Amino acid sequence: MCPAAIYGHTSSGKSVFLGLLYSAQVRYTNADQGDSFRFWGDTRSVRYMGGILTALRRGTFPAANLKEDITEIRFKFGYPRKLNSLLPEYIKRANWYRPFSTIGFAAYDVAGEDVEEYVETGVSENRHTIQELLKSTIVIFIVDCSRLTVATHGPQFEKMLNYDENGAVLLSALASHKVRDYAAKSQAKMASSKPVVYPVIVLSKFDQINGEVLNHLGLPLEPPPMDEPEERRKFGEVLIGRFLPQMMALLKGNRLVGVNFDRTAYFFSWVETEKVADMNLSGRPVVARDEQGDPKFSYGEYRGFIEYFRFLADKAPDDVEEATALAPTHPPSSS
Repeated sequence: MCPAAIYGHTSSGKSVFLGLLYSAQVRYTNADQGDSFRFWGDTRSVRYMGGILTALRRGTFPAANLKEDITEIRFKFGYPRKLNSLLPEYIKRANWYRPFSTIGFAAYDVAGEDVEEYVETGVSENRHTIQELLKSTIVIFIVDCSRLTVATHGPQFEKMLNYDENGAVLLSALASHKVRDYAAKSQAKMASSKPVVYPVIVLSKFDQINGEVLNHLGLPLEPPPMDEPEERRKFGEVLIGRFLPQMMALLKGNRLVGVNFDRTAYFFSWVETEKVADMNLSGRPVVARDEQGDPKFSYGEYRGFIEYFRFLADKAPDDVEEATALAPTHPPSSS
């Protein structure tokens, strides 16, 4: 199973992201008649993500103070894997044998200084969480677009500076861990390929981005569509390069230490809200919903997110041989 970590600062939109991703998983799975995608979560994770989706279906956003729960959220994506060419023909034809490539996701809320402390001393109150995070092959950064500002001072600017520094520390620690792990396996003569990390950046609350920011950078008000991947990547790189320059530099430079950081994939998340006149008594915006009562959100982006991981699942270690060991050594009885 290929491990993936979801990382973002407090109030960056991780909870809403997880709720919308859960909604997209349910919608995509039920609409997919070809059984080309499956997902699974344990009871705690389904309750958490389902609770967020329920809140959105009621027209409200979840509370931001969910840090204690979010490190426990784990779920899996599964994609049908092509059958090994060495398998007997009767197994290839059998409907009862469907190997899946899986990607396991975990959400984390760890401060950059905690990661730095662990890297330097090996000690941290979040030691176990950080160890799990550093094992990840895929790292998903949630970036809050509502905090992007052209100002060079003030609280919003300070928050982006801190996130950039924390993200850079995490990337550096991740690369160092991969290099040490590869060296240890090579010395022990254990089969291991050179480390590769697949970075993904989700720009959350994109509907709340300041239009002045996009105009200042010469970018259109809408991100390029899914069928223009290079334009989308350029769009994302301009934004990230401007507001998270340390992270962008390390994403480009980690190959120098023996880690291949794949080209970053970008996705954009937003939730439609009702007009100001329809705000609830608390003054918070009301989530817009469709005729079925589901939240109106960037479903196409989330479906693209799911499909992108189909591409990454094909790069995961081959687990067909393990599944083959559980299969019968002779064709099943027709009785």
